Amino acid sequence: MRWLTTILAAAGSVLLAATAAAAQDQFQDGAAYRTQQDAACRQGDLSACAQRGQTYLGGLREPADLAKAAEFLKRACDGGIQRSCLHLGQLFLKPGTSHHRPTEGLSLVERACAQGLTEGCGATEAALRQADGGYADWTRAEGALRRACDARDSEACVRLGNAYMSGRDGPADPDRALQAMEKACDARHREACMTAARLVGSGQVGPPNVARAVEFAQQACDLGVGLACESVGAYFASGQAGDARRPEGSPWFVKACDLQVGKACAQAAIQLDRGVGLAPDPARALTFSTRACRLGVFEGCMVQGDLLATGRGGYVDAHGAGQAFRRAQEIAPDRPEPARALAALGAS
Repeated sequence: MRWLTTILAAAGSVLLAATAAAAQDQFQDGAAYRTQQDAACRQGDLSACAQRGQTYLGGLREPADLAKAAEFLKRACDGGIQRSCLHLGQLFLKPGTSHHRPTEGLSLVERACAQGLTEGCGATEAALRQADGGYADWTRAEGALRRACDARDSEACVRLGNAYMSGRDGPADPDRALQAMEKACDARHREACMTAARLVGSGQVGPPNVARAVEFAQQACDLGVGLACESVGAYFASGQAGDARRPEGSPWFVKACDLQVGKACAQAAIQLDRGVGLAPDPARALTFSTRACRLGVFEGCMVQGDLLATGRGGYVDAHGAGQAFRRAQEIAPDRPEPARALAALGAS
């Protein structure tokens, strides 16, 4: 068998050598191609300039060379390739390099933004944003944000809306803030849907409009925002959406509870126990009240204790009821209800 081992070892060595040679040829071919592209750029091939500039910028296939990146990107940018203008501007905006030229960099990314590159709009806004959240030049920042928002960049819409609400860099404009947030909400931005709900529900944009507030909050809820689900439930349960719709709050409290909103768990428990909006189900009420109590909600602990003490949750558990009432005491030491419930439990 020794002869077979020798043959296999020799074959492996040949294969390794062939692989290494192929890799070296590939590297040499790549180097030759890169040299060719550099020459093509210097002879006026703008696509070669753009490609090589980005390669030198990133250092993915070879070491980064910012001087060459700037040279080739400038050639491409001067030739009208806007993405190269964007990359060159981003290079000039980067602090800590010998190519840091913030004024020229801002001009380049702003130009890219005006030509329809939303990345340029984002870079413009970021370059103008100050440490305190304000802007060095609100007019230019607003223009960049509006272009990006119109191009369905939801984050830009939210930044624009927040700026209009704050009034820090210009007059507060709730109407424009709502327009921006609505665009972002349509693009499935959760925070924007919640903000839009607050704007229309609180009357910051015209008279309070509960119907629209519910629509925006429902969108946020569908996107997984537990507090939005609770908000929808509260609009219905409080009668703000009309007395006839009060029972519609219960399913939304259940949704919010499933998303770990403790107060919604307590509300779901209360309404399930009473049969408001849902068929009476004390056993489920016990489940939701237990969850609410674990999440630190006073009302949840009280409901849990009552359901266990009376057996309405399906069984009597005096010890569990006492634990729930004592937990309620810990959460709200100044409230008298837990002490009364514990006294009644002891008397029984």
